[in-house]
Amino acid sequence: MNTGLWAREVRDQVIRPTLRRMGDRYASESAVRLLCMTAAHESGFVYLRQVGGPALGIYQMEPPTFRDHMTWIRGDLAAVVTEHAGPAPAAERIIGDMAFATIMARIHYWRRPEPLPDDVDGMAAYAKRWWNTPLGAATERDYADAFDRLFPPVTW
Repeated sequence: MNTGLWAREVRDQVIRPTLRRMGDRYASESAVRLLCMTAAHESGFVYLRQVGGPALGIYQMEPPTFRDHMTWIRGDLAAVVTEHAGPAPAAERIIGDMAFATIMARIHYWRRPEPLPDDVDGMAAYAKRWWNTPLGAATERDYADAFDRLFPPVTW
């Protein structure tokens, strides 16, 4: 399998359309790129369950994080989740439903106080801080390298 081609297909057929369905304020190109970077690093767009761990889906969201987001969402985001997955979806849904996983990953970043960066190094720092957290094993460079490997500049 050509993982780079698959990643670009997921970007164009799942991530972009899902963010557009969520609404204009969620669908920036920066958001698309950040979600692509997160999936590139966390699962390589391949793994749907963390090997030896609890994380799920292409973004590798952990069930406690999922549950926290589900208790936080209100208004238009609650409507998006309910319309897509019903009123009380289980965390396991993000394994096989990439659109729902994308909705939840976008909610995760939406809750953060800083605006989304536009450049690869800024996105890597943002992903490290807000997805992997300072306690996680990944580095900013790990995020940037994974993104560059699957999304070379000529493919964006």
